[in-house]
Amino acid sequence: MKLTGGTIKGAKEELLVRADAKKYYAKDLGNHVVKATSDGTIVRLKDIATLSDRWADSPNRIYYNNQAAVQISVNNTNEEDLFVSSNYVLEYVDKFNAEHDKITASVIRDGSKIVGERANILMKNGIIGLVAGFTVPVAFAEYSPGFLGCPWQFPSRLPVCS
Repeated sequence: MKLTGGTIKGAKEELLVRADAKKYYAKDLGNHVVKATSDGTIVRLKDIATLSDRWADSPNRIYYNNQAAVQISVNNTNEEDLFVSSNYVLEYVDKFNAEHDKITASVIRDGSKIVGERANILMKNGIIGLVAGFTVPVAFAEYSPGFLGCPWQFPSRLPVCS
């Protein structure tokens, strides 16, 4: 498992320390081998750095409308219906906001709206394609007694069938 061990800050550069082991504390990370020479000399992280357990210098902060916020992402699996999940979250947010005065929940991005809009565009384009696919060939078809009297000849007049 690759873990971040923090940073080593020098006068000219800052190095990111990563370890290929499951270590949680500075004393455990100190045994990480930084360099091994051909004569058998081993340089460990604790030999060249002062290690300490503390919080990161730059914590992740999220703001929404210039106020501190907490971001929660809700995802669904391929087997779950996106619209059902979206409606559930929207109902939950409405209920949460009705019950709490000092804190507000907001939906920032709803993926179901994008999917719904794309489905509507596909439906409109499909209807336009069907209408155009039947009206354009009829407009340019030859009108003859056989065409008007025999309905089974109509498909043969379409460019696809000829």
